[in-house]
Amino acid sequence: MPSGNWVCPVCKEKRDPTRHHVLPKRHFKKRSKDILKVCRRCHDKIEMNMPRKEQPAVFYYKVLTLFGIFLDSV
Repeated sequence: MPSGNWVCPVCKEKRDPTRHHVLPKRHFKKRSKDILKVCRRCHDKIEMNMPRKEQPAVFYYKVLTLFGIFLDSV
């Protein structure tokens, strides 16, 4: 059961939020400052589309557009 009235910006369902680092910490360490709140289910879907090998930073922002999330790119 989700707590509060928070709605995931991707799936539009009431779920508990989790943090998603736009620039994966596994590649960008301390430069990973942009954080997006999404539900765990959407977070896992986004992560499945993120490559395991480091890509240019702008690539990670482009992946989010596939999910309807538009942020200012670097």
